[in-house]
Amino acid sequence: MRANNLLKLGRTKIVLASALMVALVLGGFAATAVAADVTESEVVDYLKAEVGSWANAEPLLSKADINVPEAGFPLPAPEEDFIVPLVCHGGEGNPFWNTVEYGYETAKKMFPVKGTMYRPATEFEPRWQQNILVELSARKDVDTVATTLPHPTMFDEVVQDLENQGKTVIAVNSDDDTENARSAYIGQAGYDAAYQMAKAVWNKYYPETMGYEPDPETIQIIMPEGAPGAGWCQERIKGFKDFLEEVGVDTNKQVYEYKTAMNPTAQKPNAMSAIQSHPDATLVLATQTCGGTYLAMKELGMEPGEIVVVGHDLIEKLVEGIDEGYIQATVDQQPFLQGFYPVVEAYFHEMFNMTVYNIYTGGKQISKEDVEIAHEFPKIIG
Repeated sequence: MRANNLLKLGRTKIVLASALMVALVLGGFAATAVAADVTESEVVDYLKAEVGSWANAEPLLSKADINVPEAGFPLPAPEEDFIVPLVCHGGEGNPFWNTVEYGYETAKKMFPVKGTMYRPATEFEPRWQQNILVELSARKDVDTVATTLPHPTMFDEVVQDLENQGKTVIAVNSDDDTENARSAYIGQAGYDAAYQMAKAVWNKYYPETMGYEPDPETIQIIMPEGAPGAGWCQERIKGFKDFLEEVGVDTNKQVYEYKTAMNPTAQKPNAMSAIQSHPDATLVLATQTCGGTYLAMKELGMEPGEIVVVGHDLIEKLVEGIDEGYIQATVDQQPFLQGFYPVVEAYFHEMFNMTVYNIYTGGKQISKEDVEIAHEFPKIIG
């Protein structure tokens, strides 16, 4: 079975999976007498062309006395169950986190790792999340914990306690920007992604959509904010505003901010109200999915391009809105990888004492020109 089939990525090349498979085979060579007519470089070259095609690889590998089972090359398993739970702030109704969960479950099928993904009933319940982490810190069978850190201080104590016990903590999706004991972060660089999106809006999406350059002295901006008390949201707000202030926008007077839900359907009423109460606004900068703005514009009978709309993440309603021209762009952050990579890192850290490390998973601006990939790989892109 090819690694790209395992990840359901079609023709997309997965460099990580390739590297892992090569490393596993070379690890097998370290413990196996290699026949003189088969070299490690030959195996590496072969796997570069045929990653994971074990049926075709068997004749070559058998020369090195490597037995290849039909199910694929076996991963060495821990002596006891290796448990890696994932705790997040994403509510059960948030479609973004369905993709994170899909990545997490996919990784558990590929690696001998067990665990549960914990999601609150509603969005951003930090006290609930803290309680789950405290419970996990008391469990003797938990080895590594992946968790979001959406608050700058309230998780510090429990994360330190987990690390003190030798339970590695990997932050996922949202990081604590203050001093924290977690060992690694896997996710988007939120401030940079928002800053670069605002810059792209100013120089590309706005003039292309409206037909004229934005005027920093008169432009009126709507800024929907999902969970404004969360660290990830504050990072994005700051990224947006820092750029706007650099070009001369008075963010205290020209930006209307309001709290919104994460689900597009729940976002729509507030989006309609914001648009109706700010008829001069020509730009929406959303710190989260902006599917609700798209739905609101259609409900109000507006045409695509009457307002420039950009946001974060890539879910079905955003893809639909981009296709129809109501949304100009969104910033992707690869939710599949945010669920997948923590399992991979935790496994190799446990089995081979490899270092866990930061992985930045996204920041690409996806507009109509390149949204096709979201149609082809919806469970991967998110």
